[in-house]
Amino acid sequence: MKAEEMFQQAATDFFKVATAALARHGVCLAAISGGTTPDGWFAALAAAGWPHWNRVEWFWVDERAVPPENPDSNFGRARRLLADPLHLAPERLHRMEAEKADGAERYRALLADEERLFDTDSRFPRFDYLQLGVGLDGHTASLFPFSPALEESRETVVAVPPPRTASPAVPRLTLTLPVINAARRIAVLATGSAKTTLLQRRLPAPAGADAPISLVRPVDGELTFFLSA
Repeated sequence: MKAEEMFQQAATDFFKVATAALARHGVCLAAISGGTTPDGWFAALAAAGWPHWNRVEWFWVDERAVPPENPDSNFGRARRLLADPLHLAPERLHRMEAEKADGAERYRALLADEERLFDTDSRFPRFDYLQLGVGLDGHTASLFPFSPALEESRETVVAVPPPRTASPAVPRLTLTLPVINAARRIAVLATGSAKTTLLQRRLPAPAGADAPISLVRPVDGELTFFLSA
């Protein structure tokens, strides 16, 4: 599948899930990842003419410890490619302040205060739509192979040190696996033959810390992969 077609399918998937979320509780609570892979998805979303953007709340799955003006900022990239073209209200963009020493505590508090993330009996916040990517080392979000963060079972957000297997090599914040796996819908976007081959080889094998993407297993939700070689 060509990348453009894949991103269009992923956008259609988002609108379907978001529309159902609006009917369920009046808002769509979405969490998005960083890197360059979502660029095409952002473009497809922005061009679609969907009329309900003022009812979507945007959160971040992970962020690098850089200010939002830095080219490596996940927030900055999404703002340029999605929020600005759609004129999204700033108060609907819930940025991770990863460059601050207390950034993890701040985002934990932000999630805990969002009552709509806890409208079920889940002990963790439950996003309607959570978008992930995958790295060539098998990481997803900012959960890297064999990271102690993979063992976190209580906190919603943790700080992680600079990765050795991905760039940029800067500290980060990330949602933890229990939060990711609590989502109603998880969409993994991956482009390029190397990532596609990695997923085809690794996912059928037993899940393990060597490939954090293999640990993405929704508790009571759906997981879909959108792949383009």
